[in-house]
Amino acid sequence: MAETVTVLHLGRVLLTGSPEEVRASHEVQSAYLGSEDTTDIFPGADHA
Repeated sequence: MAETVTVLHLGRVLLTGSPEEVRASHEVQSAYLGSEDTTDIFPGADHA
């Protein structure tokens, strides 16, 4: 298993860390599983 994982979202690095850190990340979960609140994933975006 990998010691370090890098997660990409929309062409940008979302997170680099251990598999445990990535698995526990709210940002990764929201990006890949969905979330009602996307402000943490898309800072500065217009969420109208």
